[in-house]
Amino acid sequence: MRSAPPSGGVLCLVSGERPPPHATAYGQVLPAAPPVERPRFTRHTVVAPGAPAGRPARVRAAGPAVCAEEFRLGEVSVAAPVRGPAGTVAALGVTVPTGVPLDRVAAAVREAAAVREAAAVREAARRVRPPEPPPS
Repeated sequence: MRSAPPSGGVLCLVSGERPPPHATAYGQVLPAAPPVERPRFTRHTVVAPGAPAGRPARVRAAGPAVCAEEFRLGEVSVAAPVRGPAGTVAALGVTVPTGVPLDRVAAAVREAAAVREAAAVREAARRVRPPEPPPS
């Protein structure tokens, strides 16, 4: 996906790319082992030991995670957890150019995650529901 951020550069996201969890909103939503090394990608990347540890708890309490230019300059990632009966099962998010109104982006991400969550819960309930007896 390519789009032109306000700065005039090109924003390019590669499907299947595995950005570093410590520098993206997606990584802050999903529970993961702390990385041994936290490379700095931009001047905004949080690399202090233990600093990202409290971020997932804040996301669970306050809503979407937001990382502004921590992975790439000109990009802001916004992600929300998709929860199932056993906890967080996925992260749903977007990466937008710096300057996009984040309140609208965060609201859309929250809403999309809630829709996906409801579908995951319905699917789990369908799987554990005992089969209906055949009509007699």
